[in-house]
Amino acid sequence: MPRYRDMHRALPYARDGALAVVELKSDPLIGWAMETHAVNLVDGQTTLESWNPAQRTRLEDIHSYGNNGWSRGFGADGAERVLPDLLAGGVGRDIILGFMVARGHDEDSVERLAAIIEKVM
Repeated sequence: MPRYRDMHRALPYARDGALAVVELKSDPLIGWAMETHAVNLVDGQTTLESWNPAQRTRLEDIHSYGNNGWSRGFGADGAERVLPDLLAGGVGRDIILGFMVARGHDEDSVERLAAIIEKVM
């Protein structure tokens, strides 16, 4: 039952192996599961992406803007420009944050992004 910080620490160790995760409501990992094509151990199904190609591009843009952890300035401003389109298109907060965890962003960065999401909602 990892929090975002735990995932950031565990992922490098699991690169060539398995990682079993039970999601917490406080730190949803559906976006991580979609991005990594995680297998649901209850039903054996692979977690499918719910975004379209244009939305994936926007997720990649937000990931790129996160190179400074979405701190004030360029990174935060860029994310603020991209997020409304994603959110309006049905890509929710949990998916966005989990995707960023899958891309290696740490808990502090993800929390800053969560605050930006709340601001633009």
